[in-house]
Amino acid sequence: MAGFRLTSKKRRNEMAPSTPTYSDAQPSQEEEAPAPEGRSRLSCDISVFHHRLLKVYAAQNGMSILDVVERLIEQNCKEGV
Repeated sequence: MAGFRLTSKKRRNEMAPSTPTYSDAQPSQEEEAPAPEGRSRLSCDISVFHHRLLKVYAAQNGMSILDVVERLIEQNCKEGV
């Protein structure tokens, strides 16, 4: 992603977990509530390492994870594509 850097002072491979990521997560048995009107629900599985980076970045910048994701989309995705 050009113009956005989500890293710590340590190199990524120094912080990465030594165990493989959990990529075969089972879907929740609970029914999700529908997204509020005018919104769309996004669900994805990311590594624990990347979730932690995102959460720390958001907290350090006084933002929610949603704020960070929406800002990344606005900065990196072109409208009308």
